[in-house]
Amino acid sequence: MPTNLYGPNDNYDLETSHVLPALIRKFHLAKLAANGDIDGIRRDHEIFGPIPDDVRVVLGLAANDSRATPHSPKVAVWGTGSPYREFLHVDDMACACVFVMNLPDEKFTSALGTHSLPFINIGSGKDMPIRNLAEIVKEVVRFEGEIVFDADKPDGMPRKLLDVSRLNSIGWKPEIGLREGLARTYEWYVKNSSY
Repeated sequence: MPTNLYGPNDNYDLETSHVLPALIRKFHLAKLAANGDIDGIRRDHEIFGPIPDDVRVVLGLAANDSRATPHSPKVAVWGTGSPYREFLHVDDMACACVFVMNLPDEKFTSALGTHSLPFINIGSGKDMPIRNLAEIVKEVVRFEGEIVFDADKPDGMPRKLLDVSRLNSIGWKPEIGLREGLARTYEWYVKNSSY
C-alpha cells in the first residue's frame, strides 16, 4: 500500500490533481504571472490544462484570458494548512516494489508476522503540515510572492501517515528526500511546460 506519491508525469490538472502537483503548478503559474510571462502561462495552459477562474483571480489573470491585471500574484492553498501528509517520490516507490519482489519468501513471510493480510505499506514514515509543504514548494520554484490559505475550502483528514515499520524491518528506506524530490519534479515540470 503506497502513501501519497509524486514525481514526473503526474496529473497537473488543477481540477483533478493531488496536493503536490497542484502546488507545483500554482507556484509555477504565479512565478510566470509575477514575471509577466503571458506566453509561458498560455503554454502551461495548453500543456497541463485549463486554469480555473478562482486560480486566475489570485494570480491576477483576467478570466478566460491570459492578460495580467496590475497586482502581485499570490498562491492560494486549500484549507488552513494544518493537516499533516506524507509523500514519497515515485522512483523510491519503484525501488521499494523491486526490493520487496526480490525478497526471499521466508524473509517476506517473517516481515508479515502473524498478520493474515499480506500487505506492506510503502512510504517515508515522515509527514509534515501542508503549510510547511507549501513553503518548501515556494522555495523550490523560487516564487517571491505570498501564500494565502483558503479556510473556506476543506482540510480533509487531519493526518495521513503510514506505518512503514514492516518495510523498514526488512531493510528498505527511501533514498530521495522531499526537497530533492520536489526539485527533480519541478525541473521535469519546467522542461515539459515548453515546446
